[in-house]
This record gives sequence, C-alpha cells and structure tokens, in this order.
Amino acid sequence: MSKEPVNPNSFINQFHDKWEQDSNFRATWSTLGAAAFLIIFVTATVLGTKLVSSIMNSNSASANTSNGSSISGQVANLNPTFAVPPYTPLANSATPPSYTIVTPVSGSPLPATATPPPFLPTPTPTVSPTATAGPGGQITVTASQSPSIWTMNNGNNNKITSVSTSPAAPNTQVSISLDFGNSCIEQVNNVPNTDNNGQINQPIAIQLPTCFTNPSQTTVIATFTINGSTSTVQFQAQAIKLP
Repeated sequence: MSKEPVNPNSFINQFHDKWEQDSNFRATWSTLGAAAFLIIFVTATVLGTKLVSSIMNSNSASANTSNGSSISGQVANLNPTFAVPPYTPLANSATPPSYTIVTPVSGSPLPATATPPPFLPTPTPTVSPTATAGPGGQITVTASQSPSIWTMNNGNNNKITSVSTSPAAPNTQVSISLDFGNSCIEQVNNVPNTDNNGQINQPIAIQLPTCFTNPSQTTVIATFTINGSTSTVQFQAQAIKLP
C-alpha cells in the first residue's frame, strides 16, 4: 500500500483547533516559543559581540602597521612640555606727539549785517512800449502796478494804479486784457471809466489766474482798449507765495 501524503492544511487546522480548545496546549507552545526566542536572542548577541570585537582588533592592528611593518617600542609621549622664556616688556622708545594750541587773535567783533531792503520795492510807472491807433486817433496809456511784482498770495492787493490817457480820453470806457504768456490770458473785470481828465485814479484789483504757473519773474502784457485804440503796458508777476 502507498502512504498517503501529509496534508499541511490538515496539520494547521488541527493545531488551530487544539490552540482554541486546550489551554494546556497553548501554555506549552507559548513556553516553547518564548524559550526559542530567548535562545535565538542570546546567540545573536554573543555572535554580534564577537564580530564587533574582531573588527575592532583588526582596525587596531592596521593602525599599528606602517608600510607592511609593525611599529614596536615605547609609545611616544603625547603630552610634551615646552620651555617658555620669561616675558620681558620692550622699552617704550616712542616719543608722544606734540600739539600746538592756536590762540585766537583778539580784536573787535564782526559788525552786524545791515537790515536787508524789503523784497518788494515801491511801485514805479511803466511806459507803454507799443500803441495802435483807433478810429478817433491814437490814444497812449500809461499805468503803474502795486506792488512792483504781483504774487499769488497778495489776492486783491495786486492792483493797477494811476491810469492816464494821452491825448486825454475823458469819461470813456476802458477794457484791460492781461497776457501772462503760454496762452494764459485774463480779462480784467469791473474796470471803471476814465474821469473828466481822462484818468482812472481808483486802483483796479488784479487776481492772478490759475493758468499762470511760472515761479520766475514774468513780464505781463496789459492791453488797454479805449475807443478802438489799443495801448500796451508791461507789468511784472511771479506765480509764487511770498511770506
């Protein structure tokens, strides 16, 4: 008769059944397993220790060998002592620098500076440079400004004063146009008529336009129109605010 082969699954099933049902079986196999693990652990520890010791001895032997020959004899002193000569300070032969104290020359103090003149001088008349004759003939206008330079913060203090006509144009309507340059033209409002002597003695307020932005002193061309005759007068202005 041929022997039936052992079925590993049958052995595993029987082992599983006894493990589940028999507590003595579980205790026996647990003890055997723990003992086997302990034997394997101790054996591995001993082998590992011997292996590490062998490697360390091999490295030590290699360190004591130079060019194939072993080094023998006494070990050199690794902590030699050295004689240190005593410290002798150098003599200070350097000469300290000398200093010369300059005494200020006595004398009278500087005189106080004179008070500078005011920035804005008194107004002066400006003569008309050009004129154009109208139907009634040429009328030339002369006028003054106050102050001598119009500025932004003067407001209504910028004025045209002392307007005169030659020949005299009494009781006549006057139109004034101011050209500040760069196409910035301002028409003066509320200009009174000339009096019986062809003059305007009351000041005419001038408000600088917002289009005037030149901070430098600028020549303003004022055109006076009377009875179709035009006459120009030059004034000065700056687009700045003075203190």
